[in-house]
Amino acid sequence: MPTSLNTPSRYIPLLKLAFKLLKGTDKRYFIAEVSESLFNGNARLTESTFGFGRKVVALGINEKRTGTICYGNYGPSEKKKSEVALDNLEDDIRSLVEPESQANSQLRNTFAYTRITAKAV
Repeated sequence: MPTSLNTPSRYIPLLKLAFKLLKGTDKRYFIAEVSESLFNGNARLTESTFGFGRKVVALGINEKRTGTICYGNYGPSEKKKSEVALDNLEDDIRSLVEPESQANSQLRNTFAYTRITAKAV
């Protein structure tokens, strides 16, 4: 597999290990550095050699060139909280727990305690 004149194939697993250990912005910066050093910024050649998408390589090169970090828009795709997804969750838990509740034996406060584990609920 011809990669570059500067990169012996024995170093490719080492670079892939570094890619695997890095995360986020550091990973993209490293990918951009490798792409520019070994492949003159050629995203396609970097992709075919290391298996990273051209968009990630291009984003890393752009972040490195401009100094601006790009954050993903993960907010809309996140999983909703259980309280939001299940409207009656609080009422259902209360109906299960209240019959098992008891007052503090010394009556020091108004809290009710249960001997039910969260797993049992």
